[in-house]
Amino acid sequence: MKTLPAVSFIVLSYNYRKYVVETIRSILLQTFQDFEIIVIDDRSPDDSADVIGSFSDQRIKLVVNEQNMGGTASYNKAVNLCQGEYIVNLDSDDWIDPEKTEKQLHHMRNSNASVVGTYITTVDADGNIHPDDVMISEYCNNQINTADPLNWVGKNTLCRSSTMIRRADHLSVGLDDEDMIYACDYELWTRFLKNGFKIDVIPEKLTYYRMHGRNITHKNPAQQYLEICYLMAENLSPLIEKTASYNALSDMIRWAHHHEQFASLSPIQRYRLIYIFLSGMQFGGFSHFCAFLSSVDRRELDDLTGRRVLALLRNFSS
Repeated sequence: MKTLPAVSFIVLSYNYRKYVVETIRSILLQTFQDFEIIVIDDRSPDDSADVIGSFSDQRIKLVVNEQNMGGTASYNKAVNLCQGEYIVNLDSDDWIDPEKTEKQLHHMRNSNASVVGTYITTVDADGNIHPDDVMISEYCNNQINTADPLNWVGKNTLCRSSTMIRRADHLSVGLDDEDMIYACDYELWTRFLKNGFKIDVIPEKLTYYRMHGRNITHKNPAQQYLEICYLMAENLSPLIEKTASYNALSDMIRWAHHHEQFASLSPIQRYRLIYIFLSGMQFGGFSHFCAFLSSVDRRELDDLTGRRVLALLRNFSS
């Protein structure tokens, strides 16, 4: 009888022929060797699939999508293919230290954490230390209380490539929201916290995060802003009520109000966004959140509440 691997690595590949070989090699060089590697090639127009297919290791399972599905749908597809007790989603332009898997497994098996990340080193397109590494390290490489919603208001310090997740807990909270593009990692972490699961971070630089100008983050600031607002309303609001962390609620409203993208919303959208934060409304999906914001239906109480809170914010800011 074939035994299942302890760890399932997910590598999502799209046009990263230049980097994906280093990514996969860093997995194969791990000091812990009981794993499988699920590679989803999202119909790359370059020869990424051929390069990946050149590896002879039987633990590598290459799946080429019949059509381009996007990163979130490809990730969900990969999760459903995983057989390991633990899942690591390593971006195909990043790589990891040889001891990362062993150290994370030791931590997970000796704690009740559902997600365990690590500190990161930021590198450039050529794999050299990035000029912004010190600044990014100051932002990401900190020991924070991950259970405190205040530490998640408008920010995500947890690099997805650095994480290991218990598969059973991931399936319990659900897969990624395929309507989201830019903040799906952030949404997943806050959803874990909303559901009472614990997130830990190992204070060692065991992950190499590559910044090369083609990263998807920040390509559409308007949608990214709405995605962050949605996940704060959907996941942080219940956590705020559960922990009575009302400072986080006021910070959440201030963050949304002072963000440069707030001005791009229509007046009605602004009122409703503030009302959502105050009311604790739940939507169960990003598309439903957007539909509510943009609905032409009259919601006089919602809009009145949001309008008055914004008036108070303007007065307090003046």
